[in-house]
Amino acid sequence: INQNPYLGFVDRFRAAFRAETQAFLQLVAGELPNPCPPSSAREALRIAIACEEAVATQRAVTLEH
Repeated sequence: INQNPYLGFVDRFRAAFRAETQAFLQLVAGELPNPCPPSSAREALRIAIACEEAVATQRAVTLEH
């Protein structure tokens, strides 16, 4: 049981957002390589769309389509 529940979205994801923002700033400054190349971003989008379809239809979906 979580003894210290999150108060909301910002509270829960503050550290992750801060780390993501810092990595982005380092990327645009040329200090880091791109951790998410276009092919990875496209695959993540494809999976997110499949998840939305599964929720909307209340059915399992495959990633082939």
